[in-house]
Amino acid sequence: MNPFMYFRKNTGKTAIIVLILVLSVFCLSFISTLVDSVYATAREAVVDPLSRFTVIIENGKHDDDSIPLTDNPYLDKLMDVTVSDVSIKTVFGTTSSYIICSDNADTIADAAKRSGIDIDVSLLSADKVIMHEDILKNKGVKVGDKIGDFEVAGTFSGNMKMTFGMVSSEKYETIRSNAQMYAAFPKEGQIGTMNEWFSRIPEKEWTINSALSADKKLTEEFSSINLILMIVNILVSICLAMAVAVLVYIIYSGRYDEFAILNSLGYSKKRIGSQIFLEILSLALISWAVGYGLSLCVLLAADKTIYAGMGQSMSVFDPSGLMYTFIVPVLVILFAVVPAVRKLSATDLISIIERR
Repeated sequence: MNPFMYFRKNTGKTAIIVLILVLSVFCLSFISTLVDSVYATAREAVVDPLSRFTVIIENGKHDDDSIPLTDNPYLDKLMDVTVSDVSIKTVFGTTSSYIICSDNADTIADAAKRSGIDIDVSLLSADKVIMHEDILKNKGVKVGDKIGDFEVAGTFSGNMKMTFGMVSSEKYETIRSNAQMYAAFPKEGQIGTMNEWFSRIPEKEWTINSALSADKKLTEEFSSINLILMIVNILVSICLAMAVAVLVYIIYSGRYDEFAILNSLGYSKKRIGSQIFLEILSLALISWAVGYGLSLCVLLAADKTIYAGMGQSMSVFDPSGLMYTFIVPVLVILFAVVPAVRKLSATDLISIIERR
């Protein structure tokens, strides 16, 4: 009893089942990975830079007994800077990346070094920026072009997708007159404890943008998207699985003459039920493998042709996307095998032979 024999002899019926399963797995994997790639892009721009420093922005009037920021025992250096952002396009909208500015080239050089970035600050002067190469690709500009009021003077590579710039002393003082801003760099290995100390400061005085707060905010922003995606994936999976299961059940309902003959030859109902399970399991696993493999190929092509041009990278292998793909084959096995085996158990196979 070969689990592939029936499907090899009935290629038309097999092709319909396989096609539905392959497309189901492909769509679930592709859509899930696309959404997660947007999250990963936003995290690279908004959260990852804060693994090296914390942005602190004045948020209002200070009390007479306010504790100075420099009293933080885990703080290594508090830099006077201005912090803004530049938009980054994604396949589903936009996110932003940090721009660290000062009127002093030495401050920029120190901030970049402490962030693990090597830049040539001699390229900088008033209203010029040095930008990560992926952000340049995303903006569709090159060195020498303008982005807003800034001219791109140079680029750098690496994991920290940021921008460093210089402004004139007059503009710098004007910006800081509205709100004091700082980049707080911790002592080695102390960023967590430094941020914990800063978290005790009243929010009415300072806004603390740390990796923890940025990650929490980003997760909250994506929570509704992830919830909707999960609900849609589950509902689509159930509908498609039930449709395929009904089709499989109809096919097996027409095979009881075959099962009766096998039973008369000495095969027990339990053995025939196991054969049904192996046939459906084999079909589901092969369809899953083809569908998931197809999605990986398409995602790899999208990464090279679309994401690379946007200065972004896609994690082609996505654990959540992989998890969603198992829903369809599991439900098909459940919805098809259980009814077919239950009907087999309740059917008098000997009477089918006698009627023939």
